[in-house]
Amino acid sequence: MKKEIYKKIADLLEIPEDKQWFLEEPVRYYKENLETEWDIIDDEFYEDEDSVIWFCIVYEMIGENKAWELDWKEELGEFMYALEQILPDGLEVEVESLNEDDSIPDWAESINSVWTKFGYVLACFDIDSDSYVIFVCKKGTFEQLQFEANKVDKRIDLTQNL
Repeated sequence: MKKEIYKKIADLLEIPEDKQWFLEEPVRYYKENLETEWDIIDDEFYEDEDSVIWFCIVYEMIGENKAWELDWKEELGEFMYALEQILPDGLEVEVESLNEDDSIPDWAESINSVWTKFGYVLACFDIDSDSYVIFVCKKGTFEQLQFEANKVDKRIDLTQNL
């Protein structure tokens, strides 16, 4: 049942089918493709298949340049650079409207107040960390993702809410 939900999440995020083999062999996929992302992984992590699949989804999005991981204390320049890497064609951010002294939640709230009018949101994967893994998606897709993630006790939310 949970794998079907993760499959739905992967499909909503448009992760290519040939990359979705992590659903069947999450530990092998993680070890072959993502283990170098973390310096310390303990054996208990691998026993929690849900967490492994969740990280596979997140890092597949990063690998496809559809998501970007940011430290909680990034400056506006780094935030804007990351956003430019993942922005869909036709969507823009007016950097002049963002206060350099603010933080990621403030910038995200400002961006989302504009983007929702165009049907997009700046969303974030909760990876139980102080970092942000941001991605852009259509508002309707976001609502579906949020609903499906909740079914497997994971969280996708607007960036300002994390």
